[in-house]
Amino acid sequence: MNFKKINTKALILFIVPVFFLLLVGLFIYAHRSNPFEIIRRERYTQPLALILDHPLDPDAVTCEFRVTSYFQYKNSAEPWKTTGKIINFKTVEDIPTTISFSGLYSNEPRIKGNMGIRSLTKIKDDDETLVLVEKNMVGDIFTHTIYKKDKIAVWSQTYPLLGNPWAMLSMGYCY
Repeated sequence: MNFKKINTKALILFIVPVFFLLLVGLFIYAHRSNPFEIIRRERYTQPLALILDHPLDPDAVTCEFRVTSYFQYKNSAEPWKTTGKIINFKTVEDIPTTISFSGLYSNEPRIKGNMGIRSLTKIKDDDETLVLVEKNMVGDIFTHTIYKKDKIAVWSQTYPLLGNPWAMLSMGYCY
């Protein structure tokens, strides 16, 4: 009988501190910011090419865009009034959009992305930047700027959407 009391006391002396530590750990975990969010963002926006640190191919470049901002203008008043004009925006971190550029040395550079293969026009090409533009079927202009030394690209698209100005802007890594 004494043996059961010792085991019960020992069990209680073991379980109570473990239970207390578990509760304290859960409380601390629930009341702090998610530590994995910071790690995920840093890892999410770091491509392998930057780790390898190799120069860009001068004739063909692939770029990953993971963060995109959207802007939309709305005019709820008459055009001649200064009130009721709103610019809405949101930023989305999503599955990467991969765009490949080829024929950059030629007079007919091309882009391959979600919309297939399209022709581009070279506006600027020097040691630091390459600026390419494309025109879609309805005449809207899209701009792609590649910063060669930094291996960073920016693309922007702007056009009227349902009668209101609309734009997208994204910055990404190239390899």
